[in-house]
Amino acid sequence: MNETYYIKKIEIENIKCFSKRITIPFYKPDSKKLSNWNLILGDNGSGKTTLLKSIYLAIADDFYLGKEDNFSRYPRDSKKPAYIRSSICKSWKTNDEIDDKIESFRRSSFLEEFNIQIEGPSIRTSRKRVPVFAYGATRRSGSNFKNQRRGRFELGLSLFDENTALVSAEEWILEADYSSRISKNKRHKNDVIEILKKLFKGIISDIRVKSRTKKPTVEFKTNYGWVELNELSLGYKTMVSWLVDFVYKLAEYYFGEKQDLFSKHAIVIIDEIDLHLHVTFQKKLVKFLTSTFKNVQFIVTAHSPLIVQASSDANIILLKRYGSSSKPYENEHDISKWRIDQIYSSDLFGNVSVRKDNIERLIKEKSKILLKKELTHTDKSRLKAIDAKISDIPTGNSPLEIEAIEILKKAAKIYKRK
Repeated sequence: MNETYYIKKIEIENIKCFSKRITIPFYKPDSKKLSNWNLILGDNGSGKTTLLKSIYLAIADDFYLGKEDNFSRYPRDSKKPAYIRSSICKSWKTNDEIDDKIESFRRSSFLEEFNIQIEGPSIRTSRKRVPVFAYGATRRSGSNFKNQRRGRFELGLSLFDENTALVSAEEWILEADYSSRISKNKRHKNDVIEILKKLFKGIISDIRVKSRTKKPTVEFKTNYGWVELNELSLGYKTMVSWLVDFVYKLAEYYFGEKQDLFSKHAIVIIDEIDLHLHVTFQKKLVKFLTSTFKNVQFIVTAHSPLIVQASSDANIILLKRYGSSSKPYENEHDISKWRIDQIYSSDLFGNVSVRKDNIERLIKEKSKILLKKELTHTDKSRLKAIDAKISDIPTGNSPLEIEAIEILKKAAKIYKRK
């Protein structure tokens, strides 16, 4: 049985927008266990993607990234090295951290030539690497499957190079279908089909291989009938692409083992997981992934308050810019029972107003006037003018509540006239 490894925390310094040393934990401050769902938030340019890349560099081993990411600009100050240090655990408990005195990772000269210093315990399993998979914001399915055989793919290149194509979802399902008919081993084919049907419940009810002339194709049964992969919406195609890629690579990593594929351990890094996804799909995504892959540690970024609401019991990391540098901001609020608008207007999203700017200004002006000890004739006239402009603002949380409140308002007016 293979040993399991998860990342407990990471320290970084002198990396792009992170000039000073910061520590990012992957567990909630009040918890003694690691979080299997870690959500990184922050404005554009606050360093979310840079942090994901640093995490991958800290824990992935025996990789090749090419030079597409321009690592020459990775150190903030070129006179000293970019510094990354990781702490690793063997289980979800945080008290079993691997001794930091163990020999550090041996890194290729590729990172050294760009002045990047990485420290952390050396993890040596029978596979010689930590099972860490990373996906950038651009996640598209490839068209060629034959060159993506076991040992010939990179588990994190997509995060560093947006032109990297993932494993071809259609080609893999076709090959799995062919193999199942030849060897009668339908395990992996059934795995990926069942997981897609579970994820897209209510949207995709079935998946089949259809032979058209000489070339078979994969078709998905939707509410509008059977469609091919390229006919699905962009959000669904993006989701199918990275999910199939992950399941395929997870199966290849643990090739030959009989244990259930979805009980395997791994670390998965995803940039902008909410990209192109409808709100109804975002709400169920977190629960689906954490319940399906129970031993996977997810580290993701997002811009959606819906993902935050679904992640309320997880470890939430908020990055904020302070001058020319970024660092984590400690959010002390318990958001487990918050509404979407409350999350959106909190520190997590920069206290953004949920109303239009002109309406917000009027409400603030009214509040300011009402706080006065005594109101002048001018104040009373202004309040009357403001009320005339904002009296019809919906105050309910749903169309049904809004309609009910409007009925009450009309009834109050009738009662007042009588």
